[in-house]
Amino acid sequence: MKTYRESLLQFALDAGQLMMESGAETYRVEELIDRICLSVELERVDSFVTPTGIFVSIQQKDESFSLTRRVRQRGIDLHRIEEINSLSREFATGEMSVEDARLRLKEIASLLPFSKHVRYANIALFGAAFALLYKGGLQDALSSAVLSVFLYAFLQSNWLQSTNYFFRPLFGATATAMGAQWLSALFVHMNRDIIIIATIMQLVPGVAITNAIRDSISGDLISGVTRGSEAVFVAIAIALGAGIGLFITGGF
Repeated sequence: MKTYRESLLQFALDAGQLMMESGAETYRVEELIDRICLSVELERVDSFVTPTGIFVSIQQKDESFSLTRRVRQRGIDLHRIEEINSLSREFATGEMSVEDARLRLKEIASLLPFSKHVRYANIALFGAAFALLYKGGLQDALSSAVLSVFLYAFLQSNWLQSTNYFFRPLFGATATAMGAQWLSALFVHMNRDIIIIATIMQLVPGVAITNAIRDSISGDLISGVTRGSEAVFVAIAIALGAGIGLFITGGF
């Protein structure tokens, strides 16, 4: 049967893993784990977090417990991060049991994103807005909106979801460039380059770049370099994919 400290450590790891999978910074996850573990009287808490793994050790008198957790998925869900932060602060007040906290964490993990129609509407507006920002015309904005929706649906396909972080933007950028080339061939007044740039903006790893800078500033150099390298590889994949798509459709 698990002791209280073992249950506490499991809860801290579950919360930390969900934070990392939702796109939180490394230092934020370490603060979360320390806050949860220090809510009880412990002599020492050591947490070490990287983008791919979490290592936590707690010590009280002659007893010590250590656990590790592998982080295999990464995404972006700022609402989930905020909910987990609020849960940890509420738990730290001592007014919530570990069992209740773990149940709340399961509820947070099962929170559904916005409906499909809302997401498609937002991604269409996203593509159109960037096309106008880059001084495109109305036709460019409409084409970017339509192509952005198709790109988002393409990225959500099951077979593409199972690939790694390099091939998803590679295939996405290839499909985008091909679609933009075909649209510009059908409607001569469209600006192909603006459509491509506006559409592939949803592939740009903006959060990864931001987190890499924030982790580096906070002294988490391993995480900073890791996230920065990931962002560079994604950028290379986007550029390579766009070039492949234009080459296939004769855009060069």
